[in-house]
Amino acid sequence: MSDDAIGFLTELETIRDDDAAFARSASTESDFVIAFPDGSPPRPDTFTQRFFRDCENIGVPYITLHGLRHTYATIALTNGEPAHIVSAALGHYDVAFTLSKYAAWIPLANVEAMNRIGHHIFGTSTTQNVTSGVT
Repeated sequence: MSDDAIGFLTELETIRDDDAAFARSASTESDFVIAFPDGSPPRPDTFTQRFFRDCENIGVPYITLHGLRHTYATIALTNGEPAHIVSAALGHYDVAFTLSKYAAWIPLANVEAMNRIGHHIFGTSTTQNVTSGVT
């Protein structure tokens, strides 16, 4: 996870602990960052509903939380993050599985890679690309 994500979760954990101390509740110890006073976690659809409302409130198209996972992978791969890093972040067992799911979504990255390789092989200008002259 990124430093920002870890910081955010740490902040949530602090808020949870402060709330429990303020309420002096008889909450059970919990490893959940977000939990009810008894230590049990909210149901997953609670987060989905909240996210849907937040998207509506700020005027952005709703995408499922699982869709955000795909968005992360696509953005990371198209921005040059190594496939094995993205695969590990997604919890995939094998990089080949990750690439089988996302390689089709990054055709521009393939063109850019071919241009870089062509530059190393042929010494072509960085402004020239493999698609010029292709009809």
